[in-house]
Amino acid sequence: MILFQVEIKILYLYVRVRGDSMRDLNIHNGMIAVVDRLKKPENGSIVVARLGSAYTIKKWKEIETYTKRRKFYLVPANPEYNQIKINEADDFEIIGVVTHGLMSF
Repeated sequence: MILFQVEIKILYLYVRVRGDSMRDLNIHNGMIAVVDRLKKPENGSIVVARLGSAYTIKKWKEIETYTKRRKFYLVPANPEYNQIKINEADDFEIIGVVTHGLMSF
């Protein structure tokens, strides 16, 4: 018999940054990114996203075409990396929006 049920939602995640694809926005290897799971991403937001089995931190970009179709991209902040186009068939999910970065010295 269940007397009550508690649903727990994780509101924030703390993610350790690996790599240098966001270095030009001062998001560096080894930092901790604070991720708000409830905040809705806007064009230009920095997001943690899952594409297939890979996770990444990138800038979220939405473009509305002349035919009113929308295109979505994950954009790095380092010219050495290419942007990633998100297709409808992709196994894709936005985990949350990065709100802060923590760095230890």
